[in-house]
Amino acid sequence: MKTKSTLVIAVIALLGMTSITSCKKKKTTEEDETLVPASGYVLGLKTTSAGADAEYLVTSTDLMSGTISASGNGIEQMGWMYYHQIGNKYLAMDYTNNICTGYEIANSTLSSAGSFVFDRLDVLTNDPGGNVFAVSAPWGGGSYDCKFQTVNPNSMSITSLSLIHI
Repeated sequence: MKTKSTLVIAVIALLGMTSITSCKKKKTTEEDETLVPASGYVLGLKTTSAGADAEYLVTSTDLMSGTISASGNGIEQMGWMYYHQIGNKYLAMDYTNNICTGYEIANSTLSSAGSFVFDRLDVLTNDPGGNVFAVSAPWGGGSYDCKFQTVNPNSMSITSLSLIHI
């Protein structure tokens, strides 16, 4: 059991190291400038009213003044959510129903860009090829197996999956 625990710690440490980036200053290009949506910011927003929670993906032009509201501005999400951005695509992962929906900004409005079903996506990072690299890590005991997945944000699909038995 000690060997398995040591191996799990080693895998987690390796995953942590892969998320560290270089400190070298990156040159700014025109392509970098296009990553900021025309509407300003895209936010995950959770509201509570009369004891019921609801989550929304909203846009806002200013975070420092005024009011940020989902009213007339947000897309309601159907479960417990977490989010990830790659380029001009915003991935909304519904952890309750295991559905990932991609959103894009068109004419200052969020619109759906497709969706796919997933088993687990716990740790996400963007790879240099324009895809999202995701790790499904074990939680709560049982199996120590990890899944390594590549998500293509253009096709909104998992394009590769590797299972690592630990």
